[in-house]
Amino acid sequence: MPLTLNFNMQTSKTTPYKLAILIGYALTLIGCLMLLLGLIGAYDFEIFSFGISSGIRIIASIAISGCLISAATHFFFDLQEQQT
Repeated sequence: MPLTLNFNMQTSKTTPYKLAILIGYALTLIGCLMLLLGLIGAYDFEIFSFGISSGIRIIASIAISGCLISAATHFFFDLQEQQT
C-alpha cells in the first residue's frame, strides 16, 4: 500500500489546519538545517545561547516545536475528518 499525501484544499474549514501543518514542517526543517550547519562548523552555537540554556538546546527546541505543531495539527485534522 503506497503512502500518499493528500493536500486538497476543498473546504475553507481545513485551510487553517493545513497551514499549521506546513508551518510545523517549515520549523522542523529550519531547526534541522540550523543544527546541521552548526555541527559542520558554519557558525558557533553560542550565538544562540540565552541565559543558562546552551545554543544547541535553543536550536533543537525550534525543530522539536515544529514537530509537535505538525503532529498535534495532524491529530486534530484527522479528528475533524472522522466527525464529518
